[in-house]
Amino acid sequence: MNRVTLSGRVLYTPRIRQTQTGAIMASILIAVPRCRGGTAEDYIRVLAWDTAATDLRDLASKDDYILVDGVVHTRAIVNEDGGKDYAQEIIASTVDFPARKPPRKVEG
Repeated sequence: MNRVTLSGRVLYTPRIRQTQTGAIMASILIAVPRCRGGTAEDYIRVLAWDTAATDLRDLASKDDYILVDGVVHTRAIVNEDGGKDYAQEIIASTVDFPARKPPRKVEG
């Protein structure tokens, strides 16, 4: 089964694109700690479509803590020498912001 859940820190404001058919796509890079309490991090590209992309566009900012659930996607890239290289990224099905505080109620 291809399923992954990652938690990490957003490294830059999401990049948003819209396809010719109107679909929304967002991409971010997240820093994920390699082990609990350690200082080493892996930098992982995350792509999101539709609802997940809209959530990233509306809610994510640089340095936010994020939880991503999705699948690993591998694609082949032809390099300058004509050989194949491979790129892996996470295609997010859902994104969540567990550290975000709920909005305050304003009475008045």
